[in-house]
Amino acid sequence: MTITIDSFKSNLLQFSHPGTLTPGEASRLTLILLEVLADDDCDAYFLKFISRFLSRDVYGELIEERNINKLCAYPLCREKQARAHGLHRTSVGLPYEYLKYYCTKTHFQCSEFYKAQLSPEALFARPNVTVESYGAMEYENGITLLEEVLQERNRGASLRQVLNGMDTLTLQDDKQDEAIQQMDSMIQDFKIVENEQPEPPTQTRFDDLDG
Repeated sequence: MTITIDSFKSNLLQFSHPGTLTPGEASRLTLILLEVLADDDCDAYFLKFISRFLSRDVYGELIEERNINKLCAYPLCREKQARAHGLHRTSVGLPYEYLKYYCTKTHFQCSEFYKAQLSPEALFARPNVTVESYGAMEYENGITLLEEVLQERNRGASLRQVLNGMDTLTLQDDKQDEAIQQMDSMIQDFKIVENEQPEPPTQTRFDDLDG
């Protein structure tokens, strides 16, 4: 089942109060997220939404959980990891090592691009993340998926134009060329796969849910 914001709302009820979560609440919510995404994929809206709750370390835990279940570690994917099909080399350090966790190099790149944008701040230090509706917070608004970068490039935008339009990459001028070079290397062999676009989530504050 593909997880969406609307399908996940009921899990937020016990945490839906203004202000910050307690450390215990934050741990329980993190566990719920890991359990839900260990077995199922999600849509792009949900992946952006849960940047409210994820740090890079927790996302790393999610990668490991999906790996245990032999799923591609990128949460938007429902495919098996490549090693389940015997498509990777087993020696550590060889070029296809990432295929132990991902179905393709593309999804490895997408996953790393997403992870790099996650806040290092602890979940219990983030106020109001369980009550504000989708699109109301800087977390989801500041996340850009690699697929979106490629869509912009398909429309003829240069990498510099894409970078200038991304809130997530507020780079100094002297870092622009380096970032462009790294991104170009990452996506030079990336092929966009057209998928059915998910429906936007309903704009409901999570503390207003009836259950």
